[in-house]
Amino acid sequence: MSHTVQIKTELKNPKSVEKACERLKWDCQLNSSAVLYDGKSVHGAIVTIPGWRYSACVKEDGSIATDTFNNRWGDIADLDQLKKYYAVEETKSTLAAQGIYSREYLNEKDQSITLTAEVHH
Repeated sequence: MSHTVQIKTELKNPKSVEKACERLKWDCQLNSSAVLYDGKSVHGAIVTIPGWRYSACVKEDGSIATDTFNNRWGDIADLDQLKKYYAVEETKSTLAAQGIYSREYLNEKDQSITLTAEVHH
């Protein structure tokens, strides 16, 4: 039997943020700080996204702090990619910790990812 779920993603696990960044080939510095356009310092996982004027900061509460200046300094769609790969990595990690095998499939047409988990009774 198969089940489909929808997940609201909060990026609370720094290791999964780091793994998502590795997949995207983006630099990620855990437990670091950066300064945004408004001069405020932010602390968390600092993500350097190619083509962005300022880094993004994944804060401890799971939120993301950055400044895209209405997509002029960075494309907000890039953050959707980060969230997508974070969700995949966090789910795989959680399943593995419970001894559940998972397999990942990429839909070439729309770039969506499907994870299947095998549970044996």
